[in-house]
Amino acid sequence: MGSSVPAALEYLAATTATLAPVQQLRAAVVDGWPAVRGDVLIVYGVVPGDGDSDAATPVAELSREDYEAVQVPAVVIVRRAAAGATQRARRDAFALLDAIREMIRADRRLGGAVKPGDPARMVGWTMSQTAEAKQAGEGRVCQIEFTLGWTHRG
Repeated sequence: MGSSVPAALEYLAATTATLAPVQQLRAAVVDGWPAVRGDVLIVYGVVPGDGDSDAATPVAELSREDYEAVQVPAVVIVRRAAAGATQRARRDAFALLDAIREMIRADRRLGGAVKPGDPARMVGWTMSQTAEAKQAGEGRVCQIEFTLGWTHRG
């Protein structure tokens, strides 16, 4: 068996695109660096503007099995304009994050990409919102960076 990362990222991008909130909000779902722009974006594997993004660390065990302790960065970005933009951006961003969290809870093996080991989970998240006047003139943005983690026996 090889790395779980390629199949897991493909599963995450494909399955996320089918989620009701993703379709309702017309979010672009991207595996890797976004080639598209939009007001609602979900990116797996990299955090735009973050330089290099790390993914997995293999660990050798005494049993001669190889384990991957994987942490994959991802981000939800929502931009809104007009009255109530800050609240709408935040509400929509968390609707997407909650849908992703439920998707992972429903299939912690990520479509079979994660073999025996620790199942996938959302390790943590950090939210940031528009904080500068220049940015505010272009609309309000809520960005939630989150990390998905699992251990895969390869």
